[in-house]
Amino acid sequence: GRTRLTRGDDLHWLSEADGFIRQELTEVFTAQEEDLDLFGHPEIGQVGVRCFYCAENKSPDDRSRGHIYYPSSVGCIQQAVSDLQRRHLGMCSEIPEGMRESFRSMKGYGAKPKGDTTQYWIDAAKELGLHDSHEGQGISFFRNPLDKSPVDEIDAEKNDDAPTGSILVPTEDRQKCTDQMLLLMKQFEPCQFRSSDRK
Repeated sequence: GRTRLTRGDDLHWLSEADGFIRQELTEVFTAQEEDLDLFGHPEIGQVGVRCFYCAENKSPDDRSRGHIYYPSSVGCIQQAVSDLQRRHLGMCSEIPEGMRESFRSMKGYGAKPKGDTTQYWIDAAKELGLHDSHEGQGISFFRNPLDKSPVDEIDAEKNDDAPTGSILVPTEDRQKCTDQMLLLMKQFEPCQFRSSDRK
């Protein structure tokens, strides 16, 4: 699979330039057979970060060395994107010129992020369906990134006045319940005790 890194809260936590990189210029993807002999020597199924425009417009053999990185863990995605920005995105000939100029003029272009954004990058990656591989080979998807995450489903329920999906939280009580609490309450199911359950 392949998908953009962008999440709904990016601009609350990241610079304008970082948000643009995540939404427009980069993607995470699962390495396939044709990627094995290219940069980084990944395993099949390992997730990498790459320039979206190089992946779209060039054959694998014609792509430049700095257009792709394979983070060793979810916590290293931010650094991989930063390396991609410094070594490739500013001069990539495949990115449309107008988009590249807009990117260069953005607040935060070339600047180090302020505050602690590292945890946001990790949380956003996990929400996207990424985790550290159990085999020690970088990162992989634990679910299809194109499917809605539990957070996306909760956001949709808030916007549509849809049922909460929890028998313990009626729709009219939704506004009294935090997202975290609702997610927890959705894990409960009704059960009936039998006389054999008594002690």
